[in-house]
Amino acid sequence: MLIPRVVKDHNSKTAILFKEGRKFIHFIPMKSGKLTVKRLPIVRFFTMYQDANIPVEHAVSSYLKHSGGMTEAVRTALEGMV
Repeated sequence: MLIPRVVKDHNSKTAILFKEGRKFIHFIPMKSGKLTVKRLPIVRFFTMYQDANIPVEHAVSSYLKHSGGMTEAVRTALEGMV
């Protein structure tokens, strides 16, 4: 699997998948408030998200401009993708 990559849920809300462990996926979902790192079991993640066909660079740029703010962990993860 390609990491990082942009995915979307059934409502077309995007998320950037940036770390895959043995059991969990770590990702940053776009939302109206402060952006935070979330994690889900791999099986559950792929029942909720599918590939969005959006360039990672474009998504990272948009996320870094997010007006709702972000945690330091999100900023570090995003800046490491550029």
